[in-house]
Amino acid sequence: MRTTKFLLVLAAGVLTLAYAYVYEQEPVSALWSEAALGFIYTLAAALAAALMAAVSSQFEPDEPAGRIWRFFMWGLWMWALAEAVWGLYPVVSGEAPLVSVADLFWVGGYVWFAAALLHQYRMVHGADGGWGLRHVALVAAGIVALSALLAFPLASLQEDGEGWLSVFLNVFYPLGDAALAVGAWSIARLFRGGRWARPWLALLAFVVADAFYTFLLITGLYSFEGNLPSLLADLLYLDAYLFLALVIYDHLEMLRRGIPLRVASGQ
Repeated sequence: MRTTKFLLVLAAGVLTLAYAYVYEQEPVSALWSEAALGFIYTLAAALAAALMAAVSSQFEPDEPAGRIWRFFMWGLWMWALAEAVWGLYPVVSGEAPLVSVADLFWVGGYVWFAAALLHQYRMVHGADGGWGLRHVALVAAGIVALSALLAFPLASLQEDGEGWLSVFLNVFYPLGDAALAVGAWSIARLFRGGRWARPWLALLAFVVADAFYTFLLITGLYSFEGNLPSLLADLLYLDAYLFLALVIYDHLEMLRRGIPLRVASGQ
């Protein structure tokens, strides 16, 4: 366990340094450097998804806990696919558009995470415990409506003529992260902040990363040509994946060692 954990931490450090090196030094052409950065993101996301697949495999197909972690896994695979598509754009078309097919996979990931949160909540409280599909749909509709309302004035402030849809998505992602964070925090409270809740709490890293990126983008401080704030924003997002992967690995080891049933059920 310790050797594997050390190797994962080492890999996280290497990927972070590799990203910073390629970003700053551009050792190959700009096109392939951009593709390399996208590949690093994809690798980090896929690592987290693969580890969550290992977590879900610890349960029988009909076990409720296994279903929850499979939903979580599919959310991560959707994000990994989004990163892969985003990374391919520089190779295929020379640059990545502000709005692309990758956004469909990122938004799809939120759907799977919401399903995982809902099933986790129902696992503890039962189907009549309060939250249901209707409540989740209302929250989702509220996020979409708020994102749309905020996007109109923010889009008008953009000097580079960034379209409304692009601004909408840049607002939607932090709000979506915040909704996941509230859900994750609620789950953590159900488990009294125990180790079973840590994969949920690790999603909070994406709240920080997406919020910082959106702030830089709206204020004009983010530069696709590269600067220090942009590098910090990109590294925050990369390390959110890597941090989540490490937390998921700890969760996997906890399951392999065996945990009391009362912890798994939130009692």
